[in-house]
Amino acid sequence: MRPPFWERPGRWLWAVFIFSAALRLTLAWATQGTSDMQRWAEVAAGIRAFGVIGQYRLPASSNDVPPLMSWLVSLLWALCRDRGLPFPAVFRGVLGLADLGNAWLLGRVLEGRRWRWAAAAAYALHPVGILVSSFHGNVDCLVAADLLLCVLAASRGRPGLCGALLGLGCALKLPAAFAAPVFFFAFSRPGERLRLCAAAALAALAGYAPALLVDPAVVVERVFLYHGQLLRTPGGTWVWGIGTLLGLCRRLPGPGPALVSALFWYVRHSFWFWASGLTAYSWLRRGRRDAPELGATVAGAYAFIYAFSSVVAFQYFAWSAPFWLLRSRRFAVASAALVGAYLYAVHAYCCGSPWLLGPWDFIGRPFWPWPLLLLRDASVALFMAASTRWLLRAARP
Repeated sequence: MRPPFWERPGRWLWAVFIFSAALRLTLAWATQGTSDMQRWAEVAAGIRAFGVIGQYRLPASSNDVPPLMSWLVSLLWALCRDRGLPFPAVFRGVLGLADLGNAWLLGRVLEGRRWRWAAAAAYALHPVGILVSSFHGNVDCLVAADLLLCVLAASRGRPGLCGALLGLGCALKLPAAFAAPVFFFAFSRPGERLRLCAAAALAALAGYAPALLVDPAVVVERVFLYHGQLLRTPGGTWVWGIGTLLGLCRRLPGPGPALVSALFWYVRHSFWFWASGLTAYSWLRRGRRDAPELGATVAGAYAFIYAFSSVVAFQYFAWSAPFWLLRSRRFAVASAALVGAYLYAVHAYCCGSPWLLGPWDFIGRPFWPWPLLLLRDASVALFMAASTRWLLRAARP
């Protein structure tokens, strides 16, 4: 008996990839994206005019991206300017195709599994990956690409290559560093861990050194000390995180004010909570170097950020979205459905168009309708429940 069509690549897989590429390019070309596109254009123009360090030094600069990635985006901006191409469309088109490449890398991670090509096709159509890369307009999908390559290197017993890739990822986008405990504990021998750390440090230093040699203080201030934003609408609506509970606590009689104070304290110190959970989870799953298992650990590690951080922005989900398909089937479906629906609903609401064709107006829509808030709360609850459950399961003897 022949195996099901989804167990082997063929025309169906090419059809999915071609459809996904067309959808991503259409979304990049036909829509305006978010206000991040204007910020990227301003940053790139500043870099071409004053250099990376000069742009960091500008009083109005909002650039928190590492020097290497900032410089690469400025090259793309200059190319679009010289060729008369629309930078927002080209920028998001390139990122959309790069995120489609993550689907192929996911298939490589699942080599030997019967459902590898089904998973690759599923991620090619994943709503979170498509929205963040092809509409939103940010480089966060490259974090996932780097981590997928790290998983492949670690699963093949190559700590030096894994470390070099991790260091390169940190030079492109700093959140790749959050996966460092996963790969550190994946190797059990001290020599392997030493090679991993040395290679990561050298690769990261190569990316940062040119800027650090010119003005280390401004690089540290702009990049390393950046701690995210407590993202809320002008009406006080939290877009994600533990802050979503504040409204509920304020309506509680008696203990309400005390709970509000406790939550505000947690918001200020949330890093230590989710970082501790992430590290503990990585340690409990130490030594699991099979590629799908290692990828599942990456998914679980980043889930602590989404569950317990107070500074999650929309594009952060792209850091680990491909790895969600390496957890249970129920979580893969639930995360794609809930977070995908939430991101689509937010973007459609802020654009004023179900086709995402209108201008982005996050400021002009300060009060969100209750279905949008319900999707937000359900998505937050999913990551809270999943990360807690995975930690308890990993801790069982």
